[in-house]
Amino acid sequence: WDRTPTEAEWIERVGNAIAGDTAGTGAALYLHIPFCRSLCTYCGCNMRVTRNHGLVMPYVQSLVKEYGLYLQKLGRDRLAVGEIHLGGGTPTFLHPEELDALLEGLLSRSTITNDASLSIEVDPRTTTHEQLLVLQRHGFNRISLGVQDFDPRVQDIVNRLQSEEQVRTVTEDA
Repeated sequence: WDRTPTEAEWIERVGNAIAGDTAGTGAALYLHIPFCRSLCTYCGCNMRVTRNHGLVMPYVQSLVKEYGLYLQKLGRDRLAVGEIHLGGGTPTFLHPEELDALLEGLLSRSTITNDASLSIEVDPRTTTHEQLLVLQRHGFNRISLGVQDFDPRVQDIVNRLQSEEQVRTVTEDA
């Protein structure tokens, strides 16, 4: 774009893109979860270092509300979705209940296509079995593990200390 579109122009373009989905692949949604427990020094993402989970539910509610506003502006009750990706920050900063609330809020107003790709970036240091069960229940079929290096010296430099065992455990659990 050569200028910032107006709200009407933006909604028109989104609506046209959705209407142009003649192959039935569905919309692709990216949800940014900006929270991290610590700063990885290689990171260039828009993120906030915090341990305060009081920030999470207002953020989750805002995302679900924004999705509803899009549906309203597009004149739809539901949206066909072929791809969802949760990125960050660290999406596995969310406790299982918070992750479930986010996914329930979105998926209750979505029709997931048969060959949908539902993926999430996970931090092996913070990913739990319970989170993986929530993701499985909602149809997630892909995780991206945040492994930069297994060399302890490199991990120290990038402030991302994680063992091979942590990565193995999450991988096998998934």
